[in-house]
Amino acid sequence: MDQTIDQFKEDNRVEIEKCKFKLEKRDKTVQQLCKKACDDSYAFYCSENRIRIENSQVDEGRDDNRGALIGDGSNRKMEFTQLAAQTTHFKKLVRFIKLKDIMLTRSNLQLSLDVMDKVREHLKFTDEKFEIQNNKKKRVGGKQVK
Repeated sequence: MDQTIDQFKEDNRVEIEKCKFKLEKRDKTVQQLCKKACDDSYAFYCSENRIRIENSQVDEGRDDNRGALIGDGSNRKMEFTQLAAQTTHFKKLVRFIKLKDIMLTRSNLQLSLDVMDKVREHLKFTDEKFEIQNNKKKRVGGKQVK
């Protein structure tokens, strides 16, 4: 299993690309799951509080962006207490997203630490093996020679 340095570098480059692809795929999957959970949570919140939000009302910088209440026929806007409850719900969703980011960062850090521990153990084992080979006593003509 003798490899040249160039072969070793190429093999490492391929492995790095595989790992990078897998980590990016994992992050995208978690991000999609988080987005779906937030969308589902907000849809449930709106249905529980009889709020109808239309896609055209997504702009957040306007005061007339208050969703209409469902079921009263007057199509009146939400009251400010309902807006405050909606803001509280959004803050909870933001905390959920931040928690997801913290968990991903910690898992990436733990993954890095695990890899570094394995590399360190491998190098230690290799170093001990090298040391044992160098300290073996050689026999020359029945006599031990260092």
